[in-house]
Amino acid sequence: MKPALFVIGLLFIAGLLEGCASNPGEARFADLKLRAENGDAAAQVELGLSYYRGEGTGKSFAKAAEWYQKAAAQGNAEGEYLLGRLYNHGEGVTLDIAKAADLYQRSADHGNVDGWNGLGRLYELGRGVPKDGEKAIALFQKAAAQGSVKALINLGVSYEHGDGVPIDFGKAVEYYQKAADTGDGLAQANLGLMFFTGRGVTRDSKKAFDLWQKSAAQANPQGQMRLGFAYATGTGVSRDPVKAAELVQKAAVQGDAGGQSLLGQLYENGLGKPKDDAKAAAWYQMAAAQGDEDAQYRLGLLYMQGHGVAEDDVLAYAYINLSATHGNKGAAAARAVLESRMSANDVTEAQRLSSSWRERTLLVHEASSKSTNGP
Repeated sequence: MKPALFVIGLLFIAGLLEGCASNPGEARFADLKLRAENGDAAAQVELGLSYYRGEGTGKSFAKAAEWYQKAAAQGNAEGEYLLGRLYNHGEGVTLDIAKAADLYQRSADHGNVDGWNGLGRLYELGRGVPKDGEKAIALFQKAAAQGSVKALINLGVSYEHGDGVPIDFGKAVEYYQKAADTGDGLAQANLGLMFFTGRGVTRDSKKAFDLWQKSAAQANPQGQMRLGFAYATGTGVSRDPVKAAELVQKAAVQGDAGGQSLLGQLYENGLGKPKDDAKAAAWYQMAAAQGDEDAQYRLGLLYMQGHGVAEDDVLAYAYINLSATHGNKGAAAARAVLESRMSANDVTEAQRLSSSWRERTLLVHEASSKSTNGP
């Protein structure tokens, strides 16, 4: 080889290496894709996660589902669990809780702790399987025995709310504390709420604030939302509405229903944000579609009053009725007011809409010409 051509060849190779070094994410993605295409189930799971998170490539839930499916077809327990999670949330696939339950069961049968946790949650809620609190607890305990932090949190939630076990705030705190000691952000957020309310522990607003701060520092949406609440109300810290709105918005854009509902309240009341009923309605709609009963109630009130949306008693009743069925006393009272001014046909239509609601959907009243601005 002539010296000049040899030097050019070296420079070309060096350029390729430099390009890979400057784009390590892309290089890793290319390697994963090659291994996945060659049938490596573990690589297929990792590639699916890359698409799910948008790491080294554009985010695509549909592509994630495609690669999880390939791994699951080979009996990969993590692929089965992750594909089940997509069906559970309707991400990249059509929402199908029964299919999610089947995939979680397959993953659990292969000894995957996430499968045990996912299946336990479905039994706890009665989604895709018959509601069975005892079976849920057994699955959580099985996962916790294998060191699952998620299972510790699930057990804490079960004891806090009495799902499958009698309510025991002390035990809830115990499980949350064990999980929080590992540095888990959600456990810190939940434990902070126990200190804020004084359930199972002596009430301590400063301790609650400190835990929420640790959680928010990890970008946990529950921690961000609750820390925002602390700044909005002056809980354990000086009141700062602007800081509150900043934190709550971070939780809301991550899809946290509580954060979306609280951000709607900040817009509705002009607290840390300019008063804007249309934006309040838009954020309430996002949270209401996830089943947040407070957001459903507040959205119903906006429809009832015609604030930020076109006045529509049918939609107002439908949303308020959804909230009332979860025990919201304010919603029950508002529903009674609506009934007194609505025709029997409109009440029947509102009840039909309410009963037809499904998670991640918004109610639509064909006779309504309502419109909202996006957040």
